Amino acid sequence: MEYGPIEFTPEVEREAEIIYSLLMGEYKPEQLSPQALRVQNFCAVGTPFSALYDEMLDAYDRLSERLHPGEDQDEDVEVFFDNFLHGCHEVGVAMY
Repeated sequence: MEYGPIEFTPEVEREAEIIYSLLMGEYKPEQLSPQALRVQNFCAVGTPFSALYDEMLDAYDRLSERLHPGEDQDEDVEVFFDNFLHGCHEVGVAMY
């Protein structure tokens, strides 16, 4: 069976964006409905994702410091990091 690209209606795409934002902890709990509070925040301190993200940030800082001592960031490392996070967003929304 062959599958083609999925067409999202604007409403479904909006719902997918909201779910992704909930998963990434982009809302304060007091902003959420009881139903939305059931969605796990993958970025919460102590979660496996949080530990992976912290390790990535530490590696990013070390690499940037090696490439450009005394500067905050390296432009290419920043592109890599940003594109990775945008790719995660695209996959997350598509999985909805």
